[in-house]
Amino acid sequence: MYSPESISYLQDRIGFGTNPIAVTVEPTNKVGSSGRLLTSFHKLADVKQIYNTTTEANMSEVAFNEYLQELKKQAALRVLTEVLNNNYSYKTEFDYSDTILNRPELFDDALGYSLAIAAIQQQIAVERSNNEQRKALEAFQKLKIELEGVKDTYGNVISRGLYSSFYYAHKNASRIIFRTQKFIIDSPNVW
Repeated sequence: MYSPESISYLQDRIGFGTNPIAVTVEPTNKVGSSGRLLTSFHKLADVKQIYNTTTEANMSEVAFNEYLQELKKQAALRVLTEVLNNNYSYKTEFDYSDTILNRPELFDDALGYSLAIAAIQQQIAVERSNNEQRKALEAFQKLKIELEGVKDTYGNVISRGLYSSFYYAHKNASRIIFRTQKFIIDSPNVW
């Protein structure tokens, strides 16, 4: 369990940057409390691309800023679910709010990758009939590679995608929070 305050504190950790677009982005959306920007997680995930691929063309300033806040909230909830709730050591009766408020940097990588995934998925799924949709359709395979990475014919990883980066980020945070230890079995050779 965790408080709504800890969720809102966590959702404001990553900023969308200062790339100029048609509307003014609020300062709380531009720069996160950690000082990290979304483009540091992936260059294609920036505020201009998000604005150009929203379902509503020429979205108003207020609506766009609310949309960015909702993106950040959903990313924070996804990260908390992956890091805390899905861990086998998670206890529903324990309040993890202090951990979130005292060690928010543990969640930064997972938050950034989660937001980058959402931004690129939005570029793939754009429904607006405009130049951005055409560009997204042309770049579909490239965007899928950015999300999923590349493996050779033997299954060896050539390039990690955002999904695997998100996976390792939330596993690392979960490992630190729950202090999972590896058990080493030391025995003589039996053959």
